[in-house]
Amino acid sequence: MSNPLTPPPPPSSDSQVLEPPQESAPQATQQWPNIETPLRLVGSTGTTYCGTIVETTDNPYFLHSNQRENNEENNVFKNLQWTPDGTTLLTHSEDNGLRTFILPPNLLKPGERRLKPYNTTFSPSRVYSYLIHPHAALSFPESMLYLLSPRDSLIRLHSLLGPDMISSYRLEDPDTEAHLAPYSLLIPPSSPHTFFAGTSNKISLFDLNYSGSGPFQQIRTTQSKKAPQTTHSMKGLIMAMAMSTDGILAAGTNTRMVGLYDHEGSGSCITTFEVEGKGGGVTGLHWSNCGMYLYVAERRSEVIRVYDVRKTWSVVGELRGRRGNGNQRIGVEVQPDGTVVGGGEDGVVRIWRGVDGEAVGGWRAHEDPVTCAAVHPGGAVVATCSGTRRGRKWEDSSDSEEDEEGERVWDNSLKIWEMPPIVTRGVALEVGGSEARRSQEEREIAMEEAGSEEGEIVE
Repeated sequence: MSNPLTPPPPPSSDSQVLEPPQESAPQATQQWPNIETPLRLVGSTGTTYCGTIVETTDNPYFLHSNQRENNEENNVFKNLQWTPDGTTLLTHSEDNGLRTFILPPNLLKPGERRLKPYNTTFSPSRVYSYLIHPHAALSFPESMLYLLSPRDSLIRLHSLLGPDMISSYRLEDPDTEAHLAPYSLLIPPSSPHTFFAGTSNKISLFDLNYSGSGPFQQIRTTQSKKAPQTTHSMKGLIMAMAMSTDGILAAGTNTRMVGLYDHEGSGSCITTFEVEGKGGGVTGLHWSNCGMYLYVAERRSEVIRVYDVRKTWSVVGELRGRRGNGNQRIGVEVQPDGTVVGGGEDGVVRIWRGVDGEAVGGWRAHEDPVTCAAVHPGGAVVATCSGTRRGRKWEDSSDSEEDEEGERVWDNSLKIWEMPPIVTRGVALEVGGSEARRSQEEREIAMEEAGSEEGEIVE
């Protein structure tokens, strides 16, 4: 069988190496080097979703409803997640569709493969958050589960392999009995039968085994909406959560506050602090593998800040150059070896290394903002997705592709790139780390057991 670490064939013309900026580098000491070996595009959805929602969706609600104001909006890919075994991707789009892509076992062979969803589940309303279960594995179909948080509805547990809902969980306003949809979800690795749900001024803890039940524990981040702010309280919508290897729960809000809670969230509040600098609210929290550093990403910010939890929560590093000044959510991922991968509004994927934010390199992956970039658990490939909320005729000085009517063509796509070793300053770095790489043989066996067909080669 083929080895995923064998040298790739000549690079595809789809990949453009990022040229270092000549004018507005955030710091004089930080320059963006080229990735010496351009990445090879091995899979893509092509132009399947490059259009408005009504042009590209199979969601019957959008196709037969005249009441939705955003029927003519761009069908943006908002986010994507890998299953822990690296066989499957779950994406979320503007049409409220959650699409499961099972990767073909011949993905790394020569040629680009057209990616088609194995299963599509449409949410009944706008999706606030979703999360793949940390034990999901294609070789055990019953484990292929994910949580879904639709607006004004129950929290749902779905299968990645079918559209049916498996179970649901209640989170209600005690005064109005209206459903509360979490803005963030978290399943702690040490307790995979439970999950956290973040809402306004509250974090709720559920048991996955009890369908139809409510939370068995709740953490109030402030005593009341009118209570004064203290070093152990914070107000706002809980937009992101992360658990450290030491069992510290971090929660971030749209008001630029971060709170830390001990005993895996079931203990007391350690402290709260406001994110330094300028930004539009926390959208991502990520712990380093050692549990000492917390990476904080925000809307309307070009900086990813790194906090040292041992030194009174002080900033010890800033990862600059990220293009994220708009309101659109731009995803960031931190690898176990300290490598940070993030998208940007300019269509470029950038890679940093270490808490000091050393710029490793970048490449242009899409013509529209890269909303998420996620490295395969084995490190051999990286998945990216894109889309913009701007209209077709917005002014842009870049050489973007246009259709026959002179309108700008949207780039709503999912792409998978083969990751070569990245060379910078004479040091070779393999994104994801060699220790984390799964063998191609194990991956192909899992694909065969699931009955996945080989991907279609795009001419």
